[in-house]
Amino acid sequence: MLSLPALARATESLLRLSFAGSVALLLTATAGCGLVQSPKKQGQPPTTRLLRLALCAPKSGVFLDHNADVMVSVGDRLSYVVPVAEVEAEDTHNCAQPIGTLYGGEEIVERRTSKDGAHSYLTDMQGTVMLPEGNLRLMAMGALQFTPQERSSIVRGEQAFSLRALFPEPHAASVQGQGGDFAGLIGTAKLEPGRPPLLLISLFPQVTLNR
Repeated sequence: MLSLPALARATESLLRLSFAGSVALLLTATAGCGLVQSPKKQGQPPTTRLLRLALCAPKSGVFLDHNADVMVSVGDRLSYVVPVAEVEAEDTHNCAQPIGTLYGGEEIVERRTSKDGAHSYLTDMQGTVMLPEGNLRLMAMGALQFTPQERSSIVRGEQAFSLRALFPEPHAASVQGQGGDFAGLIGTAKLEPGRPPLLLISLFPQVTLNR
């Protein structure tokens, strides 16, 4: 018959073996789970779509003097219609044959420090690019810049805006597809000022969460 010390040692050994076995089983199960690969998702979203558009000379513009102070100031609004042309692989474009139109609207929210005598403004910009494949909604913090001569000549109503005044500096925008091939797509856009200014748009499928 085992003495009490011997019985205690035997019991301790059994507990150690049981614990070691449990750990081994747990590690094996964990490793097995790690080796199981998730099945490939069916109907994966298409590759990101890229659009490169040149902004051509504005067709029309309207200035709304919201404050009725006969000057460009915070709270005023303006809208414009700008044809867009596709930028080819060789960085060429043909504004004589545009493929769509940008309908833009901007509200001045802040007057900024003038540069080289020009008057700069921060705006809340919203617009729609209408293309044969569908429409793209743009939303951004935009910018305007007028020379002293341009600023003094702006009056309420129809107004001829220059591309340089409407798109004076680079900025980003959020994009939402609206119908056609762009339905269900979202993305970002980057405006690059120049001659002409360029609108670079990246689109990708909108992610939906299953609940």
